[in-house]
Amino acid sequence: MKLSFFRRLIENRNLSRDQFGILLLFAFGVTGQLIVFLIPDPLWFLAPHIPMLTPQDWPGSHINTKLFFTDNWRTSASAPRSPFPWEEKRGFFQSLYLSQDTLNAFIEQTIVWYASPGENANVWNQLDPDTYNGWPILERSMDTSKPVSFLACNPDLFRSPPQCWYLVYWEHWFTGVFFWGQSDEDLLMQDIHQLTARVDQLLMSAPDEPCYWFLCTNSNEVRNRNQE
Repeated sequence: MKLSFFRRLIENRNLSRDQFGILLLFAFGVTGQLIVFLIPDPLWFLAPHIPMLTPQDWPGSHINTKLFFTDNWRTSASAPRSPFPWEEKRGFFQSLYLSQDTLNAFIEQTIVWYASPGENANVWNQLDPDTYNGWPILERSMDTSKPVSFLACNPDLFRSPPQCWYLVYWEHWFTGVFFWGQSDEDLLMQDIHQLTARVDQLLMSAPDEPCYWFLCTNSNEVRNRNQE
């Protein structure tokens, strides 16, 4: 009789454990569904305050590729690609377009957050000081009171529509913005200068880390580890 009692007790405990596991999985499923339906864009919840250009910064434009995580940024086409550890580095991508019947112009922006500003500076120093992807650097800013940056454009700038790369870094943030216009009227150099100035403003007002609550890491610990 005692053996039967203990056997039933063990079976009941196993059943309770299984029931608890099922309830836990159910709770996770319900939470996931609530996030999907109650939060239109979960990425902005997971990584808020990302200093990206928006249609408000470029009147008449629309979002082409919605913001998403990426680890596709490299200092050059020949540099090796490696995944971004969440606590050390995070990459984001978004693109905008301007069209009237046909595609007239677009902007692609990749931005990378570094836990360590020192690593960000090291990556910047690896860039070619004279060209970017074979395009000459037309403008450069080394003012310590604002983001360090350069503008590299298609060498046939004055015989073809503007095609330029704007690269800039400030503390924890690094971004590369590609500008393309179908004709000189669709994207003027004046427009590019206004948008690059806006990029600088966004970087300077960006948080030290794009996160909420438990998703935040201790950037100071990461920074100190990388400097050892």
